[in-house]
Amino acid sequence: MRRVLIALIATFLGTAVADTEHVVFTTRTTWGSPVVVSDPVTSKEFGFESVTLHNYSTQDIQALNLKVVLVTADSLEQEVDGARIHVSLAAGTSKKIDVYLAQVKALERKAHAMRLDPAVTVMTVESVDFADGALWEELDQTKAPIDFPVDDFPINDQIRKK
Repeated sequence: MRRVLIALIATFLGTAVADTEHVVFTTRTTWGSPVVVSDPVTSKEFGFESVTLHNYSTQDIQALNLKVVLVTADSLEQEVDGARIHVSLAAGTSKKIDVYLAQVKALERKAHAMRLDPAVTVMTVESVDFADGALWEELDQTKAPIDFPVDDFPINDQIRKK
């Protein structure tokens, strides 16, 4: 039953899932994000040891901010980790990178203290810095279509020039 619940939660949140004994690690692509994070690789130490970044914008990326949240029993999100990643990612390309986020043991202790079993940990893109100085920031991380057609991403409407 527990595996069925994990599979249902993972399907709702995104397509890439990894799990440890009590914590599920997944990614979520938010509405209009120019970057999709997928294929999380989990290690014994990190929930997100590496991920694959896909640049669906028409601009080159030089950096992005990743955020990792723990979904609580009240369906609220509590930020537990994050990082600014400097990466050269040309428009329309993908790259696998090491991120070393979400320490598994710490999250298992936190989930146990909060009585979350299984606990769901989600990585999202918080902002993107483009090579030309433009900036994309997430407006609302709670409304994320899972299978939205890539050609219809409304990303260019949200990119601000500096």
